[in-house]
Amino acid sequence: MSEKHNHPRGYVARSLIGIDQLANAVLGPVLNKVFGVDGFGYPDETITSVLGKYQTRCTLCKWTCAFLDKLDPGHCLDGIERDEGKGPE
Repeated sequence: MSEKHNHPRGYVARSLIGIDQLANAVLGPVLNKVFGVDGFGYPDETITSVLGKYQTRCTLCKWTCAFLDKLDPGHCLDGIERDEGKGPE
């Protein structure tokens, strides 16, 4: 295993992304109803990615991204995974 993969911060970051993906997969139907979109639920996509994709069409997504961006500037835009899930049509 490379040194990059042994670094504790890398392990923590990858673990948090995995938890985020799991939450998206498990809670997808609930999140779709709460946010009024149809983008949550893909197991290899993070909740942040979905929020980022839908923030221009979903007011609650926009507000959630604004909150996350105060904690981590650019969080939603930087977290968009264009090759995962689906975006607004």
